[in-house]
Amino acid sequence: MRLSKLGFCALAAWLIAGTTISSCQKSQSNADSTQQTTTSQPAPATMTTANYITEYPVYKTTSEQELSANKDTIASVRERLKNAKADLRAALEREETALEKENAALQLQLESYKDQGQDAWMQFKANFDRSMDSVRTSMRDLREKIRSMKLED
Repeated sequence: MRLSKLGFCALAAWLIAGTTISSCQKSQSNADSTQQTTTSQPAPATMTTANYITEYPVYKTTSEQELSANKDTIASVRERLKNAKADLRAALEREETALEKENAALQLQLESYKDQGQDAWMQFKANFDRSMDSVRTSMRDLREKIRSMKLED
């Protein structure tokens, strides 16, 4: 129980620090972009569209590779759980099943995305990245639980 409280406190501190740093970088970035806008012309719309069109295939391929790696990790977790004590197996199987469903939902979401313009792409990417971060965190937590518990009977 202490480990989970300590982990929660560490996660909260990390989140607060990240938010603070991010907001500082955004305000600095906004100041820099304001100075650049006054001294240079804005990028043409075709340049932005070209970046979006070339970014999507790379993003999709990278995400598919990560989702595939997640599938492999989930399969190895499932294999290790076969040798676990019944109570541990029941607790960890729920998490493993939830991760499997979330990973499959992300795969489906990635496959079903249709080009609807740059604004829709940016929104999709932000939401997808948030979901991927959540899966990464859950995967890391599950691996840590498995390492810290004695799974053998």
